[in-house]
Amino acid sequence: MNLLVALLMQYIARRTRIQAAGPRNEQKPEERYSGVAAFLRDFAGIQSVYKIAKGWLTHDAYRCVSTSLCLLTIAHWFLREWTYAQLLSSLTADLTNAIVAVRSTRDLSLVYSRLFSMLAWQIATAPLFLILDPMIQAWFASSLQSYITNSMLQSYISGGSQAYYKLKMDDEKRDLDNPDQRISESAEQFAFLMYVLFSGFLSAVFGMLAWAGVMIQLGGYALLATCMGMACLRLMLSISLFGNALVDAFKDQLETGATFRYSLARLREHAEPVALAHGDQVEAARSRHHFNSHIDALRCNAFISMLFSTTLGIVDFFPVVILWLYQVPQIEAGVLNFGDALRCQTGYMQVAKVMDFLANSYAKLKQLQANGERLWQLWEAADEVNEEPPADSVIDFAACDTDVAFAFTSLFVFTPGGTTAVGGVSLACEAGKGLLITGGSGIGKSSILRALVGLWSAGEGVVEKSPGAEVIFLPQNSYFPVGTLLEAVIYPAQLTSFGWAERSGLEESATRALKRALLQPLLRRWGLQETRDWSALLSAGERQRLAFARLFLMLALRGRSEERRNSRSSSGFHKAKSATHLSASGIVFPRVARSFGNELYGAGQKDGPLLAPSQSRLRFNELKRQSALSLGEVQQASALCGDFPSTGVIAVLDESTSAVEVSMEEQLYKELQKELKRGSLLAMTSVSHRPSLPKFHHTELLIGEPAVSQRASQPVLQEGVWLTPHGKEVPWKHVTLEPAPEQIPDATELFRTASDSQ
Repeated sequence: MNLLVALLMQYIARRTRIQAAGPRNEQKPEERYSGVAAFLRDFAGIQSVYKIAKGWLTHDAYRCVSTSLCLLTIAHWFLREWTYAQLLSSLTADLTNAIVAVRSTRDLSLVYSRLFSMLAWQIATAPLFLILDPMIQAWFASSLQSYITNSMLQSYISGGSQAYYKLKMDDEKRDLDNPDQRISESAEQFAFLMYVLFSGFLSAVFGMLAWAGVMIQLGGYALLATCMGMACLRLMLSISLFGNALVDAFKDQLETGATFRYSLARLREHAEPVALAHGDQVEAARSRHHFNSHIDALRCNAFISMLFSTTLGIVDFFPVVILWLYQVPQIEAGVLNFGDALRCQTGYMQVAKVMDFLANSYAKLKQLQANGERLWQLWEAADEVNEEPPADSVIDFAACDTDVAFAFTSLFVFTPGGTTAVGGVSLACEAGKGLLITGGSGIGKSSILRALVGLWSAGEGVVEKSPGAEVIFLPQNSYFPVGTLLEAVIYPAQLTSFGWAERSGLEESATRALKRALLQPLLRRWGLQETRDWSALLSAGERQRLAFARLFLMLALRGRSEERRNSRSSSGFHKAKSATHLSASGIVFPRVARSFGNELYGAGQKDGPLLAPSQSRLRFNELKRQSALSLGEVQQASALCGDFPSTGVIAVLDESTSAVEVSMEEQLYKELQKELKRGSLLAMTSVSHRPSLPKFHHTELLIGEPAVSQRASQPVLQEGVWLTPHGKEVPWKHVTLEPAPEQIPDATELFRTASDSQ
């Protein structure tokens, strides 16, 4: 009757689970929970767990540690089970038999002797049970978690193709929710569950081997067969009745919890816009909705887990009853002592461990599978982004003549994960000139600039760049880490990369760069060593000016590098004078000090042939990240080694002064004009709608009919048809804004004026 009730409860739970999960999946419930689908899901989950474990055991940095921990765990559980089966259980049985027989023998000395003997052995073996197990568990789990976390951070963040960015752009297609939760919590739970299940399996196997002889000796083969049969029944009930309900319930719990935390994190990140929009009630309602979904998932998981444990508990009643029915006649006949009967009961539980392991650990196995699937899904997607061959349509990157900073030829760009082409422009920006890009919002102006820096590489056409030139991108909203103002200016370089001798000079250069960006008030208030959350503390305009300070600092360090290199050349050192000579002379620079852009754009060969499309595709995966040298690499190379084969910097300013007042914007652009005149700034291109910027640029790319009509009288350099993200065709024109902007004299007076105004 109890078994029938349990079966009925499982049927109700299963139907309830299907109905609850139905709206979350477009598949029909019958298809989702069919036997084939369940098998395929289990197989995929096992594969995920296997691949992660195999990676840990074979990774060069973790192979010795992981193998040692596995062998230590095996040895520990072998000694533990053998000690318990052959020594401690025998001592316990002897003590029980002596206590039972004391009424007839009146021999208390035997009872005391066996009692103290058992106590002594328990104390002697205590480290095996109480100390080694938690220590091995901590070492095992921390090593596995360290491997998973470090490997996923390598693939997701520093794999070379900005997987964190491209997976976010392609989020709807891949359905990768909450990568932060996967890397942190799922990795920790996976490592813990892996040890629990591995140690449980070892305990089951070694326990059965150690107790098999004891069981056969005390109860015969019939008792052993009874134990195995009941364990098989429990396993069959677990698999047939629950299927994937446990893993689905646990995954829902993880996903809803991560979504709730993410909603709160977004509220904290965008606190001011929400407060200004009076979105308190809306955000509270949204957070409550996510929390209620999480509570529902928790309750569903608890309900299914309760039913699972109830079923196994009911089935567990029968073996104990059957075993006592088998042993009572033997005890009555005097063939079996009571202590040996208790030992036989313990032996049954140990022998049944092998089959019971799968039944008792079924819920943990499903949790391990759920965490493994979430980890491997993100891991595999990040590796795919980092290692995938280029799509059928890939932009060709090449080097151009040194008198041209960059050029586009019939350039169409695809967004990461998208299939809609944007662009269609052909133009060239000469060295020492500025290009302004204007057009309506959402028309795709920034797409071609992301192709210039190599961030978006899928598309058609050719992108050419001057050999050795580096592209620095200033977006509308730059990122600033929590730290000192100096760390914010040199990001992504780190202060630990600079020695004490260089750090003082770096602080002096950073101070000048901040002043050039009109941020003297920040220096006076916070200095360079005050730790703050600059993204939350600074206004939008101050954050944009701080991004300009980064650019000014990099240009200053580059100038210092050029001076050192020139001075060494004049002293008799043999130095290549250009990127072409460096390439021809066979000099290979270390990663931090060479111009990566040269590799992607034709290896820095000014007059060499362009890469063939097939060659470009073969080298694309290795080199596509290198189209724009990071600011940290530029700064470290300039400050530390001084060997920096470059023809200058191309500054890309994408609405980077939209929050800066016009007077300050004018002063910032005058500083950029000075850099153009010095030659450290090879060219600049700006995306903006402000009417005050054309006077700081030499040519303008106009996209869309309204923008084109504004410059109808200007000389046209190129023109054509632009394809918008919505598939609409609009005209574009590349016109000249000559005469060239005048260069501005020293900005000391401008600094003083800006300081007084603030």
